[in-house]
Amino acid sequence: ADREGAAVVTLGPWPVLLTDGIDPDGTVAVWTWEDACSAVIDPVFAADKLEVPGWLPVRMVEGRTRRAAANVAAVWALVVDLDEGVAPFVELIETVRGLGLVALLHTTWSHRIDAPKARAIFPFNEECPVDRWREVWTAAQRWAATWGAKVDEACKDPGRLYFRRAVDTSSEDRRIITT
Repeated sequence: ADREGAAVVTLGPWPVLLTDGIDPDGTVAVWTWEDACSAVIDPVFAADKLEVPGWLPVRMVEGRTRRAAANVAAVWALVVDLDEGVAPFVELIETVRGLGLVALLHTTWSHRIDAPKARAIFPFNEECPVDRWREVWTAAQRWAATWGAKVDEACKDPGRLYFRRAVDTSSEDRRIITT
């Protein structure tokens, strides 16, 4: 907390595992706040979701680069995939802004105007050790429900792969919005 008692959020740098699509082997890198924003704002153009680069908001166990929960030492962000009951994206943006938290939001590969799908990324001030992740995830799921979000259960896996923001070049029905 700062002198006035307000929470202070550290915006990176964060360790990250980067993958080539769904390849289970990745490369450990470090993202700054700008890198994280770029991954959300700058789209990848692809005709197939599996061609889109992936990322994991994790610190890996020393020497390990294979995407698997057992290889994750800590998680530094809550990533909430909102696949059901998502309000129009503009309303979601306002809801998340109203929470007063730092977050990155973007539509996901399967987003359609008539079936909105989105992702909200909430970086933590401190990373969460993997042995506490289940507890943190469960609390986060309950918290998300308080603002109307039903989150994808698959995101509770600390080794969960997230695809970067992408534009489907095979469809004209895709619209991508970020904030």
